Amino acid sequence: MPSGDVCLRASGVSKWYRSGSGDTTWALRDVDLTVMRGEFVSLVGPSGCGKSTLLNCVAGITAYDSGTLTLDGAAIRGPGVGRAVVFQDAALLPWRTVAANVAYGLAVQRRTTAAQRRQRVEALIGLVGLTGFERHYPAELSGGMRQRVNLARALATEPELLLMDEPFGALDALTREQLQLELTRICDERRCTVVFVTHDINEAAFLSDRVVVMTGRPGAVHSVVDVPLPRPRRPELRRTSAFAEVEGQLWERLHAQAIEVS
Repeated sequence: MPSGDVCLRASGVSKWYRSGSGDTTWALRDVDLTVMRGEFVSLVGPSGCGKSTLLNCVAGITAYDSGTLTLDGAAIRGPGVGRAVVFQDAALLPWRTVAANVAYGLAVQRRTTAAQRRQRVEALIGLVGLTGFERHYPAELSGGMRQRVNLARALATEPELLLMDEPFGALDALTREQLQLELTRICDERRCTVVFVTHDINEAAFLSDRVVVMTGRPGAVHSVVDVPLPRPRRPELRRTSAFAEVEGQLWERLHAQAIEVS
């Protein structure tokens, strides 16, 4: 559960792009958002509403044009070791084994000894359920297994904030559900702070403590839905009336913002 400390804060964050002809396209306009430490927050909204743009601004990959964006009170100016990103494409290094891919960020940081890295990598591979595959290469793994490696690699540096951009979007339904369960287990065990982008309302309801519904472009926060469902999350939760109520609220908010801008 969230600890009550603010981890991430966005105040009036805007992002725009200018074309060669000088026209301005707004991707985000005046986004206000607070994420508490230990909280799992999902972003949902229509395609092109700026969910991934906002995530990239938080990651420091994309520069925002106005407003303030802070992590633990410090302004975000670019990438930093306090944030790790998991994209839909696992983008593993094909010439490195599972263990070597998980260890990559640790090796780059050079803040741990070789023995410490081996110990942490072994623990993380076990955490994501890949014990026995340490010496395998990405080409020898299924899509779901590659995404488990991707998650372990992101967790290896012990980030303050884990950013996930539709990490399960390309997977089949069964693998997706299995990884959703694994993610909730890992986040509960490690008390992770997560911002998660998804188009899947069911996924957002199942994973999250809160779900942020964004407007169409330019993206802004339309509303926030609390998810008062018990943890740990179990598969049977999806068949309860409480879950159906949360899912229904999300659909209502999405339809409401669509009507408001039509």
